[in-house]
Amino acid sequence: MSKKNDMEEFEFIDYDDEPVRKDKKGKMKNSKKRKRSFLEKLVIFIETIVALVFALAIVVYATPNMTSKILNSSFGKTFLASSFGQKFMSGMMKEEDYKNIYDEDFSKQDLTQNEELDLSILDDYMNIVLMGLDNGSAKERIAGGDSCDCIMIVSIHKETSDVKIMSIYRDTYLKIIGADGRFRNYFKVNSSYGGTNGGAAGVINTLNTNLDLNIQDYVMVNFNGIATIIDLLGGIDVNLTDEEVFYINGYLTETRKITGMDSPDVTTSGQNIHLNGLQATAYSRIRYTEIYLDDGTVLNNDYGRAARQRNVITKMVAKAKNAGLTNVLKMCETIFKSDEKIFQTSIPYTDVIKLIPVVLNFSFGETGAFPATITTSEELGITLPSGSTVIAAGLDYNVIQLHKFLFPEENYSPSNTVSDISRDIYEETGARTKRLETETNSDEY
Repeated sequence: MSKKNDMEEFEFIDYDDEPVRKDKKGKMKNSKKRKRSFLEKLVIFIETIVALVFALAIVVYATPNMTSKILNSSFGKTFLASSFGQKFMSGMMKEEDYKNIYDEDFSKQDLTQNEELDLSILDDYMNIVLMGLDNGSAKERIAGGDSCDCIMIVSIHKETSDVKIMSIYRDTYLKIIGADGRFRNYFKVNSSYGGTNGGAAGVINTLNTNLDLNIQDYVMVNFNGIATIIDLLGGIDVNLTDEEVFYINGYLTETRKITGMDSPDVTTSGQNIHLNGLQATAYSRIRYTEIYLDDGTVLNNDYGRAARQRNVITKMVAKAKNAGLTNVLKMCETIFKSDEKIFQTSIPYTDVIKLIPVVLNFSFGETGAFPATITTSEELGITLPSGSTVIAAGLDYNVIQLHKFLFPEENYSPSNTVSDISRDIYEETGARTKRLETETNSDEY
């Protein structure tokens, strides 16, 4: 075939100023590969990233707890710690909604703590007091005239995210310090909330003074709030005796009236009985029958009630972790927007956003109760203005045990303030220091 005829079988077309040989059927042949421009490469790169992000989004929302797993990874923690990550979380939990539960009038600068307190270890922890109110809205009762039904210290290690909970027996005899930092009287710790004591600030000042702590924040929830949160989590499962079922149904009658919520009675006892929010709230109020703990311990009265409250909190936290971040944030939105004001806190919005990486990674540790060694006014045969009262058998000794449990501080020594309060309680009540069963059984003053 001649060169001319060979040329006639092809035609030249011009593409981006580069000649390309193309046969009559439109097929490319014997031509050089075209180089893509920088703009084309950039477009392809962006399209690829968008496709990957879209695919990741589908996986995240289609897979249970995937959001939490991603944010809980080393990449996720780094992301959340960045300014961009903080903005991302702000978009998921809106500040405008959070304002409904934030106590903007609470002043941390006016709180008291013992001057000789060693903060070298305490600064590694965020200590929060959790308060449960029996009725009314949390907002209305910031400086209300009633007492707390539940007081707990929640201690979160800032680096390891370990969480420990310490119940404070509500009838514990302590030195009451008001919101103004002034001494009121010696009385039950739950009285530190009501009257002229100043609500949450009175509780925090009393705990800081008597227990050598540096608490600066609180979370307050009422019966409606507890029941609502548990319902949003899908309820909890607890072990129940026949007696506990009886008392749950008894408390339900009153709790229905207080909350305006409704619930059927509990009809079954045994292992892993499912309770809805109102039933679980009634369960946490029981104090007139025994609770049998997993380690074989049997508790009654205020000690049993505190143990049930810790049991409820522990199971709520476990359900929240399993629910995943997306579902938990949806629940938060419901709580924040509630007209009932079922929840109130002093923790600023910016601090909550910063705490999210900690919350995602936290591990629930032990729970305990204060005082560890106790006696009562009845056992001592004395009459106090506070009536039936729980007395720490050696306040300074029990404060040492509290610090060992929460932080831990093996070499902790109580402040002079705590030692003075301990001596005052002994002189008024005659309650001598008792050791734990694991220690040498001897008494001090």
